[in-house]
Amino acid sequence: MKSTDDKDALTLAETVKRVFSTLAAHSLRGIYLLATGFLALIIVAAVPTTEPLDSPPSPPGYAHSTAKGDLRALRNAIWDAEDALERLLLIANTESQETSYHRIHQARLRVGQLQEYDWIRTNPDSLEAVHALSADLERLMIRTKAAVQLPRSNHPHAVPISRWDSSTQARRATQVQSATYDRMIALYGSSPEHNELKLLRDAVQLLFVRIWRRIRVLENEFDVLATEDTAAVQSANKYGRSGNLWSLVLFGLVATGVGFVLSEYSGRRPLAGDVPNVTPPISGYDLDSRSSGRVQEKNPITALRERHTRQHRLELILDHAPQAIITFNSTGVIDSINQAAAKLFGYREDKMMGERVSLLIAPPNTWNGKKDYLAYFLSTELERFISAEGEVVGRRNGGATFPMAIRLSAPTLDGEPLYTALLSDISEHKAMLDNLTAMAEHDGLTGLYNRTYFQQELDRVVDRARRTGRRYSLLYIDLDNFKFVNDTLGHAAGDRLLGEISKELLKRARKSDLVARFGGDEFTVLLYDIDPKLSVEVAESFHKKVSDYVFVHGGEAIQVGCSIGAVVIGAESTSAEEALSRADLSCHLAKRSGRNRIHLFNPADHADVATMTADMGWSRRIKHAIDNGRFALACQPIVSTQDRTLESFEVLIRMLDEDESLIMPEGFLATAERFGLANDIDRWVIVHSIDNLIEQRRTAPNTRYSINLSAQTLSDPSICDFIVEKLETSGLHPTALTFEITETAAIANMYVATKLLSRLQRIGCKIALDDFGSGMPSFAYLKDLPVDIVKIDGHFVKQLAESPVDQAIVKGMNDIVHALGKKTVAEFVENEESFRLLAAYGVDYAQGYYLGRPELKGLCATASAEQKSN
Repeated sequence: MKSTDDKDALTLAETVKRVFSTLAAHSLRGIYLLATGFLALIIVAAVPTTEPLDSPPSPPGYAHSTAKGDLRALRNAIWDAEDALERLLLIANTESQETSYHRIHQARLRVGQLQEYDWIRTNPDSLEAVHALSADLERLMIRTKAAVQLPRSNHPHAVPISRWDSSTQARRATQVQSATYDRMIALYGSSPEHNELKLLRDAVQLLFVRIWRRIRVLENEFDVLATEDTAAVQSANKYGRSGNLWSLVLFGLVATGVGFVLSEYSGRRPLAGDVPNVTPPISGYDLDSRSSGRVQEKNPITALRERHTRQHRLELILDHAPQAIITFNSTGVIDSINQAAAKLFGYREDKMMGERVSLLIAPPNTWNGKKDYLAYFLSTELERFISAEGEVVGRRNGGATFPMAIRLSAPTLDGEPLYTALLSDISEHKAMLDNLTAMAEHDGLTGLYNRTYFQQELDRVVDRARRTGRRYSLLYIDLDNFKFVNDTLGHAAGDRLLGEISKELLKRARKSDLVARFGGDEFTVLLYDIDPKLSVEVAESFHKKVSDYVFVHGGEAIQVGCSIGAVVIGAESTSAEEALSRADLSCHLAKRSGRNRIHLFNPADHADVATMTADMGWSRRIKHAIDNGRFALACQPIVSTQDRTLESFEVLIRMLDEDESLIMPEGFLATAERFGLANDIDRWVIVHSIDNLIEQRRTAPNTRYSINLSAQTLSDPSICDFIVEKLETSGLHPTALTFEITETAAIANMYVATKLLSRLQRIGCKIALDDFGSGMPSFAYLKDLPVDIVKIDGHFVKQLAESPVDQAIVKGMNDIVHALGKKTVAEFVENEESFRLLAAYGVDYAQGYYLGRPELKGLCATASAEQKSN
């Protein structure tokens, strides 16, 4: 802390006011100063009556007058540095840091100037004091850096009060109630960052105590030397002043001493005796924790003023803090609040003081109301919120409630806890979290629960069923005609269909049931607490709800329909994965049985589960074969029925087993279709077929390949770009390739197939429709599909020589296809008689074991050469 002769910057008006207040005659100090001034006037008036003086020579102590000025300048520099550092401790910013560094630097320069004087260099005590003074100033530079790095709370800082305070302000400071000051200290003494600030302040104050001691040592040494020089001057000056003048001087000195004693014992000492009783001790914050030496040297009036200055600062910080702060005692009575708290709750400050905290904190929605919530809060909740943030329900003026964050500290005052609560409205934060939770748990398109949330809930349901024996049902719903809507009417129509189906499912479900979109056009429903015998009936009601729904788009009405797999969940269920796989299998069996129906899982379905498990093993083998190129291409010739010349080869695929044996397509293609691997196989075939054909055309330039495309590949919009890119990089002309698609795949993906096949035709490739005639509506679609070749289904050709019906069908198909301007290929030609009949009917090309079996790709060139030689 600072002494009463501090050099704080004051305005001119404040300075004048303080001077006149000091000279007022209503105080002992004022009377003393007036008497001293009157005595000085008498001395000045007596000077002309003394004997005249000749011009005295320069005194031997002339250098000390300059040193005295330097000491005074050093004292002022120390005051300035102390003032700047006090502000830096309060407000750490670049400006206050630079000011502190500058003023401490000025003080160090002053100390350096003192070392130039002989009376210091020749005096060991003075020289030691100067060196120690310089070292202390260096430590202050280090403390300045620490003050900048010290963390601050986000509270506005109070403006420090000047040490040169007016007597009116001092009297007002003494009238501030000590209890309020005690609460402020308790509030901020419990904060770790304020404790760090207090420790740093104490360290800086201790440095200034030592600095002022060393300055007094230098001043005392100077006074001794100055007295000796003055005596030397007087003995050397033979023209001394008259005895009358020095008698008056002696009288003035005696009067000064008497006045000082009267002022000390009649005014300041009694007051000093009362100072220690102003503030009671507060747990967690010791007002007198500074060094004992400092307290002994401090002026009592200054100590009182500084304590009230600190109190005023704390009041300003508390009142202007942006966070709501309240204090209350152990009975819940509010002791103090700040402006932010009054604004948060909508009360005037005087209306909140003395009320219970139950005015501001409401019971949660889950509170049963059987006992007093305030008593529960004080006895149970307080300990949970001390030093750890929690959440309570806040209540504003008018009764409106809101979620509120609370954090407590519990300092003690006079042995009793004084709870300090930091409060904030977290309504927006809670709303944001709720929104994020809803987004994470719900499907963005339909608004139903998503797959992740459903699987988590299914885990809980299965666990609850195993523990309690309660019964649940799981429905797995797959729309039957969604793919047709999506492909023919567009994805926007498909999205609207999913949204409307979701609403239909919600209309049928109970409030306790959980409806979720599992993925794509698949939905799941969890039925809680249901009799297993009713599972099928409930599934039928969901089926009827979807079947009765008609989707209307662009004037076209489409019956959607769905297949449902149902499974009962009970104590026998082992896991959520098992329940879900059984429901999925049941849905698959419902589709395999003819679609648009329900299948309830039963133990007899375990055989199908074993089949699916085997399929999963096959899927791993297929992935391994794709990644490691463990496939082989086989070529089957397609010949002209008129001259038996080779027209092209159909490329067929074989898979290599671990022992290098060949696996036929029927052993792995169906599994590849179910697990979405058919597209990857087709891409492998396209790449290797083109590479093999380029090699083969070097010796047989007219060789052509026919490559099969699966239904999954037809649905891949990037497959055409893939084919074009491969043709461009390889240099193969597109007319050398024919792409085959099955009739079933083409009809199921009519829009997509038409778009893809048309593009392939435009670049020069030919298109063949395989297995034609397997479906009766074939002719209705044939004229709309962009195909060049129609391959008649082998079931009508295999027994052609023995079956007049097959002969009539093949002849009719051939005529219709030719009428549409397309060529025909007959598959499964097994004998010469069938081949001759096909030639007689005008079928363009034939393919079968009689004409050539599929051979591995190395033999395609041999077959081509043999056909050429014939």
